[in-house]
Amino acid sequence: MKRILVVLGILLFSLILAKAEVEEEKKEEVEETTYSAKKIEYIIEENLIILSDSAMSKHKNIIVMADSIEYNVKTKVIKAYGHPFLIDDKDTITGMVMIFNIETRKGMVTVGATKIEKGFFTGDTILMVGEKTLNVKDGSFTTCSSNPAHYSFYSKKMKVYGNDMVVCEPVVLKVQGIPLFIIPFWFFPIKKGRHSGFLFPKIGKGSSEGRFVRNLSYFWATNDYSDITFTIDIFEKKGIRTFLDGRYIVTPFLSGTISGSYINDISIKTKRWKFYLNHKQTLARRLNLTAHADFLSDANYNVDYSEEEIVQLNKEIESYVSLSKSWSGANLNFLINEKRDLAKNTIDRRLPRIAFSLSSRRIIPVKKGVSTKWYNQAYISYSSRFINKTHKDEDTTVTNYGLANNIKMQAPQKIFSYFSISPSITIWENIYDKDIYGSRHPVRSYYSTSLSLNTVIYGISKGGFNRFEKFRHIIKPAISYNYSPEEEHPEKYYYLEGMGVGSARKNISFSLSNSIQTKMKNSRKKKKIDLINMRTTLSYNFKKEEEPLSNIRNTFEIEPIKQFSTRVEMEHNPYTRKLIKFTVRTMLRLQGSLTKEEENLYETEEKKRKMWRINVTHNFVKGIDELIDSQQLFGGIDTWVTKNWKIGYNTRYDFTEKRLINQSLSIYRDLHCWEAQFSWNSYGGRWKYDFKIKIKKIPEIKVTKGVFGIFIP
Repeated sequence: MKRILVVLGILLFSLILAKAEVEEEKKEEVEETTYSAKKIEYIIEENLIILSDSAMSKHKNIIVMADSIEYNVKTKVIKAYGHPFLIDDKDTITGMVMIFNIETRKGMVTVGATKIEKGFFTGDTILMVGEKTLNVKDGSFTTCSSNPAHYSFYSKKMKVYGNDMVVCEPVVLKVQGIPLFIIPFWFFPIKKGRHSGFLFPKIGKGSSEGRFVRNLSYFWATNDYSDITFTIDIFEKKGIRTFLDGRYIVTPFLSGTISGSYINDISIKTKRWKFYLNHKQTLARRLNLTAHADFLSDANYNVDYSEEEIVQLNKEIESYVSLSKSWSGANLNFLINEKRDLAKNTIDRRLPRIAFSLSSRRIIPVKKGVSTKWYNQAYISYSSRFINKTHKDEDTTVTNYGLANNIKMQAPQKIFSYFSISPSITIWENIYDKDIYGSRHPVRSYYSTSLSLNTVIYGISKGGFNRFEKFRHIIKPAISYNYSPEEEHPEKYYYLEGMGVGSARKNISFSLSNSIQTKMKNSRKKKKIDLINMRTTLSYNFKKEEEPLSNIRNTFEIEPIKQFSTRVEMEHNPYTRKLIKFTVRTMLRLQGSLTKEEENLYETEEKKRKMWRINVTHNFVKGIDELIDSQQLFGGIDTWVTKNWKIGYNTRYDFTEKRLINQSLSIYRDLHCWEAQFSWNSYGGRWKYDFKIKIKKIPEIKVTKGVFGIFIP
């Protein structure tokens, strides 16, 4: 009997809960759909609610507004007439007549228009067939905000996948309403952020490649942490090159790039390739792994296939694996590398190089609560390096190894509060695998000492001049004595990177620096300005019996305004008073805005665009009695010449050779929703030019030089 009562109790409690849940669901259902209008009619037998004049219906995050709305409570279908406007989260659509199911989110709009992230769609009929999916009949798409639009893509049938892509067949490009060309099928992306898809190729012509199609690529966003790009380049004179590029990043643990390319070059009938890797990884706290690989089939691969001038001119490639561990004030590094000089055809390998260092620290630490004494100013640092190096050229292969140890101690002190004195000593002890005589593991010990004394003298003017508030004159005289002993038979040791020691010397060096600084009147930041800097250096070598004085070197720098600076370097013989070397480098940097302050008070980005810049640099080097004379002029201008036209030109002229070394020209035209660019580069005996017209908001859609490449050189 008790069991029966318990079961009945549970059933009764369940029925009460179920009834409460049903009532709550009904309440929520009633509350889910709201509507308003100046006039509301209820037709109960047809389950219709008719809203007239400023009608609005809201269901969750879906809002429909129109002149009049018919809402079927049973089928959840809304019919809107008279400029209906639907808001679905961040998406909007409008038209003449709209039929929409607020539960399935499917419907139809006649003479419809909708806005997406990158542009606007219009169509005679727009069918909402799924979530963020539209079928558009007799539709047009444009990114242009003008009315009428400057251009549009017209298609009989369009399928729009929201935040992904648009598929059209056929497609007609219209400019100012005039059809320019038609293609039977096309698609273009409208998705935000990185996503998989085809990239638009670059078509052009070069002096060495002939006509070419570059960047026939598919970009595959494999996941949030990596992507792969598959590319094919087609060259008229060289053949077909395949290229694979992958990138990965897992912040903050690892990141990297890996790529490779291959071509059977028909111009020289040779198979050519390149492999590149760059990897960085944090294995543990302060433990980092870095790997870099750069391998080429031949020395001219980058020259023939890279579009970057810097890469083309680089004649050295390096591959390495490096493992670094750091502590507070210490560092350990393990390195294996290979460096190739493509010009000299040599290879240098380090298998391995191990380096350890201790940063400078006090020999006698300062105790807590005790002021710093003179003996606390003594510092020591240490470094050690083991290297096993192989050098290979066309004829020989040589391998050497060694261990280098270096200790440096210094004790800077203040004398009478005005002078700074700093004694120091550096000790080397290197162990080699052998010397040139074949002796095994010779030890090379050496030391070097120095003692320097310097001070700083200040002077401030009582008044200023014009916009200059005051002037400050800073004089820094310095003298140092350096001594290193003569080494017995230094020639018997092989040269190894990081295994060098100081050379024998006994000299006194003098230097005198003069600086004139100022601040501008009424300047908010009161920024210090270095107007003039001068420096003179001279040394006396006790080991030279004849002419122990070195050449006198003078440096003079002046920068009266930040737009202009000049640096002059001179070197004189103190005995003959003859000028040995003379160098002048002058730089002029001008820039300004072409738009008035009040015109762009709130359009800071637009104002930044309308800038003009001029850069001019002149280098002059005169080597008396030496064949190092050189005089070159670098110049560049970048400016908006009208509201929509911008030009840029850079060049380098050699006065000795009396010719232009390189030139580059760029022309830009703002076409409102489009933009056009033309570029031309010349360096050495090579040249390239290109132009393209692209949509600003969808740069993947562009017309390039290659479209007309068959007809132009």
